[in-house]
Amino acid sequence: MDWASAPSSEPREEFHKGLADLIDWHEPMREEFFLPLYKLGLRDLQAGMGIDAAGQQIGWRAVACDHKGGVYLCDMSLATPSEPAAVISVTQGERAQKAYDDIRRYRAQPDLSGSEMRWLSIPGLCTECVWMQPPAGQSETVQMMFTLDQQLLEQPQFPVASFVEIIRKLADIRLAWDDTPRYQKDYQS
Repeated sequence: MDWASAPSSEPREEFHKGLADLIDWHEPMREEFFLPLYKLGLRDLQAGMGIDAAGQQIGWRAVACDHKGGVYLCDMSLATPSEPAAVISVTQGERAQKAYDDIRRYRAQPDLSGSEMRWLSIPGLCTECVWMQPPAGQSETVQMMFTLDQQLLEQPQFPVASFVEIIRKLADIRLAWDDTPRYQKDYQS
């Protein structure tokens, strides 16, 4: 695959500063993972584009575990020429623990060794996954992280082509649904 942009350098220092500012955490972390964050839109899928339509990094997902066992899942912005990267949100609890456990498990799988991990968000489908870019000659895969769709929940790993086929159908269904609030429809008529 020809990536539209390579991930920028990991914002480790900004991550630590953000945790100190947001949750008053000043201790070193036991383990940290920084995954470049990409977003895939429903209209891109509807237009026939695949996963490579998410070729522009939009931020970072940082997942960390402290020495006391606390786990943090953080959204971070990208650095710009005038501003450093910044922590936008911090999540703790089951969602953070699941992300941490899954990333550690993916990194330990021999068949994924050497793969670059990228966090892919499909907000219109409430779906997030880790998009594995393997070394040359191997197939890309998607490892599910969070989703509300039962079909995606049934299989934790997909070849990219199968994943795109499923989410394209879901995107078509979602985009066909008119979820304009009734009060707004009444007001417009």
